[in-house]
This record gives sequence, structure tokens and C-alpha cells, in this order.
Amino acid sequence: MAEKVAIVRAVVDATPVEQEFLANFHSALLPGHTIPGTKAVAQFKFAGGASATIMKTVPPGCKFKVLLVTGVKTDQAGAAGDVVTVYKGLTKVTDDIDLNKADKSVVLGGTIDDSVNTFDGDNGDAIKVVTAGTKCNCEIYVELLRVK
Repeated sequence: MAEKVAIVRAVVDATPVEQEFLANFHSALLPGHTIPGTKAVAQFKFAGGASATIMKTVPPGCKFKVLLVTGVKTDQAGAAGDVVTVYKGLTKVTDDIDLNKADKSVVLGGTIDDSVNTFDGDNGDAIKVVTAGTKCNCEIYVELLRVK
């Protein structure tokens, strides 16, 4: 409930340009709003350091294509073998992205498999981001293009 209040407060306090951006961003994520070409960003925060999985299910009526995967290394430097990967089911959308970087480093997904980079809410698809290693603290941002 607090998030809804914060969103409403942000829209009320926003300038007209910010209101337009917020309206387009939120409508891109809502079922029943077909705005092909609208972009959205899904954020995945990994704070524990150890291997973890976070999934975000695409709402029915929505279909997104992955355009770009970026991340920021947080809290500590990575260790050898620390990686993050984006999946659709059991299939990799990206190759492993190296997290053996200094704190505050920006990482970029070097590959996106175009045969599995579309997520359809009508099929129950979920964007799954998995870290593997011991010092995997990071924030991952998956940039998406609304295609349905």
C-alpha cells in the first residue's frame, strides 16, 4: 500500500513532463494497454552476497522483449567465479555476466539470445535473474520493450 501512495504522491507532485513519463511507464506495465514501443525497466536487487534467484512474472496481456541488461556491483568487490545470468525458464537469455568486479562497477550483458528474449504474460512467462558465487551483491536492470 505504501508503494501505491508513493506513486500517487509522485504523480501529483510531478511536473507535466514527469507526469507524462510516469503515465507512459505505468501504462506499459498494465494489462489491456497496448502501447508497442514503450520501454520499461525491471530491477533485481541482490543483497546477501551468496547465490540467489529472483523472478518477476509478466502480467497477462503484456509481452516484452529484452533489449539490454546492465548492473551495478554493490557493497563489496566480487570474487572469482561470481556471475549473474538472465533466464526464461531453464534457458539462458544472456551468457553469464562476470561480477568479479570492484564495488560500484557497472557491468553489461554481452549477449542476448534472440530466440528466447521475449516474455509473454499470456504464457505465464517470468524474467528470472540468477546469481552464482559468494560475493554477488548487485543491482541488475533489465530494459524491456513492450511488443504487445
